[in-house]
Amino acid sequence: MARHSLAFGSSQFRPGSSERAGSRNQKPEISAELERKWFEFDRNVVTGVLNNLQRSIHQGATQMEMIAAEQMFDTLLSKTLSRTARRLERVTLNLERLTREVNDTIGYPKPAKV
Repeated sequence: MARHSLAFGSSQFRPGSSERAGSRNQKPEISAELERKWFEFDRNVVTGVLNNLQRSIHQGATQMEMIAAEQMFDTLLSKTLSRTARRLERVTLNLERLTREVNDTIGYPKPAKV
């Protein structure tokens, strides 16, 4: 099955195309508004992933701490579970910090000039 472009007719209406011959190496101009929308979308995706990861780790740490508190296993293993739960909670604090940093960003990094 052949794939067809959504832009019918002239190739000038296809994204990234140009009427000038030999301009394949040039990137199309992207408006600041469109770049802002892309950035906001990307930032929301990353923030969502970080929040989900943080929530999952916190839930796992809480369950491990409860198992340790119930002393379902021997003392040494219960202490190990408790210690691991505390370490996981520290990871969630680092994820919170990272999420704040992501939310504080204002745009894509500018490419380095060569």
